[in-house]
Amino acid sequence: EAASLKRTHSKAIFSLPPTMRSNSEKMLAAQKEQRPCKRMSIRKSDFNAEENTDEGSECSRKVTANKILASLSSVDLKPDKSERQKRVLVVDDSLTIRKGLSRGFSRLGFEVDEAENGLQGLKKLKATTYDLVLLDFLMPVMDGIDVVRKFRAWETLNRVWFHQYIIGISAHANGKDAEVGIKAGMDRFMGKPVPLKSLKDLAECKPVSGSGSLLDAKHQESLSATDMADLFDEDKSSCSSSMSLSERGLRQSCLIAKDNSEPSLHSLQRLVEICGWRVVVVNNGDDALRMLKLRNFGMVLIDSALPI
Repeated sequence: EAASLKRTHSKAIFSLPPTMRSNSEKMLAAQKEQRPCKRMSIRKSDFNAEENTDEGSECSRKVTANKILASLSSVDLKPDKSERQKRVLVVDDSLTIRKGLSRGFSRLGFEVDEAENGLQGLKKLKATTYDLVLLDFLMPVMDGIDVVRKFRAWETLNRVWFHQYIIGISAHANGKDAEVGIKAGMDRFMGKPVPLKSLKDLAECKPVSGSGSLLDAKHQESLSATDMADLFDEDKSSCSSSMSLSERGLRQSCLIAKDNSEPSLHSLQRLVEICGWRVVVVNNGDDALRMLKLRNFGMVLIDSALPI
């Protein structure tokens, strides 16, 4: 009898008209939608995210805006000044070559400077020290051979503490031209286009690593000098009272003879000026000797590795 009722009941269900069947399905769907969503909380540095129901009965993610801003504001996005930024100079009249090499070295963590002719490249070489320089042979205004000759002559007199590593690059130079480039002062020759896969090997080769180590040491020296100048800024009143030169009208002059390419020069000059001295700066030994013959200085600071 129970089985008979079950068969009758199932027949009744399956014999529902289409309209009633669709209404029942809608009711079941509505019941499912009314079930509360699971609440989820993610905590990381006071950053909360929640999932809950909204008016449309759909789970939505709710993020507290002020907590996001608080989290972002607490993050120090300033670069670490204690780490020196590695730098590369690409001197080439081809925009395609410059951009390709620039992208490649940027991916390796280098900051890349570009010059489109030899004259621009020479100015950049004199103004900045680089971990690596790529110099084209044939360029307008001044070719690579002339650039490296003029720069090596300047480097010998003005930057004796550092030998800039320069690689000559060319798509047309033959073996004889490469030999001329090496004799002019280039350290190596490579044909163009330079394979991007070889950039990592260049960045890690022994000469480039050696240049980087020397530049890192100079960078740390510059930071130390800057920190010392900052300490004098904080205690400027005590420094001025101990010297008391300006109060007595006896503001004496100090001669600083130091390589202009040294990064700590400006910090040293600033430190001496804070203490009340009038500073005269020269960049080589001949100028220092000439100034000493012309006048008397209350203090003289001379670099032991001064050029000339």
